[in-house]
Amino acid sequence: MSFNNVNASKSSDGPTGKILLPFHSILLLRKAARMHQIKDGATCALLSAAACEAFLNDIQCHYSFFIKCKRPFELRDGNFVQCVSEDENQFSKELIALEENKKQTTKKYKKVNKLLTGQSLGNSSKYQGLKNLMKIRNALVHLKADAIQLEEHEGMENNVLPDILIPVKSKIDATLFRNSWIDVLDTEGFCHWCLESAYLIIGEITKALIGDGDDENGNVSVQRFVGGEYARQLVGS
Repeated sequence: MSFNNVNASKSSDGPTGKILLPFHSILLLRKAARMHQIKDGATCALLSAAACEAFLNDIQCHYSFFIKCKRPFELRDGNFVQCVSEDENQFSKELIALEENKKQTTKKYKKVNKLLTGQSLGNSSKYQGLKNLMKIRNALVHLKADAIQLEEHEGMENNVLPDILIPVKSKIDATLFRNSWIDVLDTEGFCHWCLESAYLIIGEITKALIGDGDDENGNVSVQRFVGGEYARQLVGS
């Protein structure tokens, strides 16, 4: 994504010319979609979870850029992104604090949604999907091996599946079990669930960002620009 600056001078803070601000989370979602195609459940889960983590960092990157530059920028369509408002500046500080305090991804989403909408994600299905996705991600990243008694192997696959898979039991296939519970993730249903969980929670925050942030002169707020641009690229992914 690139856009042109306006009224930039040699004494202006920040870079000049065309600037690229990437959305890493969209790239991760695209890669997760490829794993969906080949039914690689473990990789799809890891990439989907990574996209959820990267999304909030993507937002912070954009806010930090506009705050640092301290001037409006012209977009490709001729509209302008105005200077960062005090509310947006405070929002950016909250994002930085969440990262510096190493808050869990699930808690970050609850906080960000509260800041943007004034409402709690509570126990919504979208939030539960994120929680379950992150639990599976953590289990895959921090694998713990247990011995399996081979004489009991026949018909025992349901007994060796971790509790984290209970919420997605209808999405996996226990008969695929061979040497690890990771085997049972390789289904179209599970991969679809991973991607859907990521898209839904990211979409919830994106929708909150878009809001109605234009001013009376038609200038686009940083918040609305970031949300709108993300939504455009997300649909294109």
